Amino acid sequence: EFPRVSSNLYLTPPNSTAFDSHWDFMDVIIIQVVGKKYWNVAKNPTVYLSTEELKYKPSVEEANEPYYPTFVMEPGDALYIPRG
Repeated sequence: EFPRVSSNLYLTPPNSTAFDSHWDFMDVIIIQVVGKKYWNVAKNPTVYLSTEELKYKPSVEEANEPYYPTFVMEPGDALYIPRG
């Protein structure tokens, strides 16, 4: 049996935020196609190797964990974020 693979496409209008702080239960590969997007990514996962059953919005304390410096993704940039 092959592993499950899926893809999502998101459009974020200028001067808006796509999502609140959260973690994903799957590995994520982001490819910036058009425009620019500012990113904040936590340095450490809130839940190591999280599963679909553990998907939820983190608490204020969890969301205040250390982050890498904010960075900008521009067309053609790619970013890999492991699950958790």
